[in-house]
Amino acid sequence: MPKSYPNPTHIIYALADPDTHQVRYVGRTGRTASLRLYDHLKAAARGCSSPVYEWIRGLAPVAPLLIILQELPNQKIALPDGKYESTVQAAETKWMKRFERSQLFNQIKRDSRIYRRLVNDNEQKR
Repeated sequence: MPKSYPNPTHIIYALADPDTHQVRYVGRTGRTASLRLYDHLKAAARGCSSPVYEWIRGLAPVAPLLIILQELPNQKIALPDGKYESTVQAAETKWMKRFERSQLFNQIKRDSRIYRRLVNDNEQKR
């Protein structure tokens, strides 16, 4: 039986360019998507030096488009090797992989177990 975390619902979201609609960032939050976007906008306004915040500042006076990609419960799933994986972390990695050709500002951790499992599952289905 999966074990739930305190906040049952999480959101996987994307930030996209308002002109081209190209997805540039994929993230996750246990809060509302609008609050998370507000956090990004405030961090950019404070001058945080992450590439995503530099991009957001470059869009001013407009904001990036916020796209809800998935809503899901945050659960720990037992893997065959006895380790656990977060459903939210796995979903975020899946969406990052889906948009990796979009020149995302955040990068997939290719050495993570989740990424290796996604790649290996796709290769086995071919």
